[in-house]
Amino acid sequence: MNATDYSPLILALPMIQIDLSTILALVFSSGLVSAIVSKLVVERMKATWKHAADRKLESLKGEITQNNAIVLSLIGQSGQARQRIVEKQVESVQVLWECTKKISSSVPGLISTINNILTHEEVLSGGLQHRRRGLSFEEEILSIDKIEYFENASGNLERLQTLRPFIGPRLNILVTAYNAMIGRMVYLLINAAETKKYVPWNMDSGMLQIFGNVLTEGEVEFLKNGTGIHGFNIIVDLMEQKVLNEISKLLSGQTIVDDALAIVDKMKSIESVKNE
Repeated sequence: MNATDYSPLILALPMIQIDLSTILALVFSSGLVSAIVSKLVVERMKATWKHAADRKLESLKGEITQNNAIVLSLIGQSGQARQRIVEKQVESVQVLWECTKKISSSVPGLISTINNILTHEEVLSGGLQHRRRGLSFEEEILSIDKIEYFENASGNLERLQTLRPFIGPRLNILVTAYNAMIGRMVYLLINAAETKKYVPWNMDSGMLQIFGNVLTEGEVEFLKNGTGIHGFNIIVDLMEQKVLNEISKLLSGQTIVDDALAIVDKMKSIESVKNE
C-alpha cells in the first residue's frame, strides 16, 4: 500500500484546531507546574537542611554544655585543691612557729644570759671568769649537757624540714639560718670555756657568713658594730620578726607573686647575657 492508499483515512480524521491562545495556555500551565514542582523541591531541600542544621546545632549545644560542665568541675576541683593547700599551709605554719620559738627557748639559760649581759670586749678580756654563787661562768658552762642541746636542736631542724613543701624555700632558709645563728652562739661559748679561746659572735667568720645569707647589709653592719649587750635578744627578735613577715606573705599569696617576679627577672638576666 502506497501513500495514496492512506488518503481516504487521512481525510476521514477530524481536524484539530490549535490556535495561539491554546498554545500559550499549554506553555503557561506547563511552566506553572514546573515552578510548583521546583518550589516544592526547594522547600523540601530547605526543610532537610534546616533539620540537619538543627541537629548539628543541638549537637554543638550539647558539646558546649558538656565542656562547660567539665570546666566548672575543674574550677571547682582547683578551688578545693587550693583550699586544701591553704589549710595545710596554715597547719604547717603553726608547726613552723613552734619550731621557731623552740630555737631560742631550748638554749640553756646561762648561755642566753651571758650573751645579753656581757659586751664583746668583756668576753675577749676574760669576762667568762666572772664568778657568781662561787662558780665562774666558764665552770657553769662546762656543766651544760651540750650533747643534749645539740640533739634537741637537730631534732627541731629535722621537724622543720618536713614542712618544706608547704612553707616554701624562703621560710625554710630563714628558719634554718636562725637555728644556725643561735646554735653558733651556744657553740662559741662552750668552745671558749673548753679551750680558753674567746671569740665574740660578731667576730666569728661562721656567724658573719650566716648573717650574709639572710640579712640585709644594714642589718649585718648593725649586729657587727653593736656592743653585744642584749645581743641574744636582738637576734631573736630580729629573726622572729623576719619569720612572721614571711608567714604573712605566704598566707596572703604575696610569696607566689614575688617568686614569679624573681623568675621573670632571672630570665631577663639570662637573656641579656645571651645577647651580649
